[in-house]
Amino acid sequence: MGERRLSILSWWLHLFATIFAIFLVVGVILSGFLFVSSPDSIDLTDFQVPPEIIVIGPMFWLGFAVSVIPTGFAIRAILLLRRLFRCYMEHEVLTANCATMIKKSGMALLIMEILSLVLQPIVTVLMSWEAPKGERVLAFDIGSQDLNFFFVAGVLVVIGWAMSEAASTAEENRAFV
Repeated sequence: MGERRLSILSWWLHLFATIFAIFLVVGVILSGFLFVSSPDSIDLTDFQVPPEIIVIGPMFWLGFAVSVIPTGFAIRAILLLRRLFRCYMEHEVLTANCATMIKKSGMALLIMEILSLVLQPIVTVLMSWEAPKGERVLAFDIGSQDLNFFFVAGVLVVIGWAMSEAASTAEENRAFV
């Protein structure tokens, strides 16, 4: 009964991860197009740049492209977790492969969060570059959401390491029998 529940839950999580990755990519593309058509329609609080000083031009698009880099690592983490859920659906649970996917997904989230913190000041400068002097913005922000991502990423990495040890021990036990 427990294997069936794991398989059903893994199927739903696999489906959710697939849909979430698609929405993430579509959301990024849609945000760019919506901003060009109507700058007031997009909330730019993540960029820390007031919309009234943004001038749509090459520097804005460069800033937008730089702001999307961490999203690539988020998508990588989601796709790794999606593969993990696929392994769980096939009843592959305590293996080195699963441990590696957990560890890599945690590292991808960790890199995503570090990049988002490091790139935020660059993005704010690029997005306000074409504003008049005195109105350009340089901003840095760290909040509880950032700390939550660090925590979750760290937990995934530690669980991946522990799973790796458990998988090697399970493999040794199978070799004795």
